[in-house]
Amino acid sequence: MNFLDEIKNPVGLQRYQKTLYGFYHFDTEKEGDTSRTHFIQNIREILDEREFVPEFKQMWLDTKAGLIEVKKPWIY
Repeated sequence: MNFLDEIKNPVGLQRYQKTLYGFYHFDTEKEGDTSRTHFIQNIREILDEREFVPEFKQMWLDTKAGLIEVKKPWIY
């Protein structure tokens, strides 16, 4: 299944939104200098600077703008 097919499915869309929400809202200051913090910093940089399909890029921008609401964001 490709990305566009997956986001047409509500469950697939929620998974992507939840993951992006977690990346954006991860508290790197509280976590400190750990490998998780370095991963999050790297993934945020990738999401900000690289090209993706427009739907995915918009989802990231909406996440950063607070337009995507995620229920129970830290429970997987």
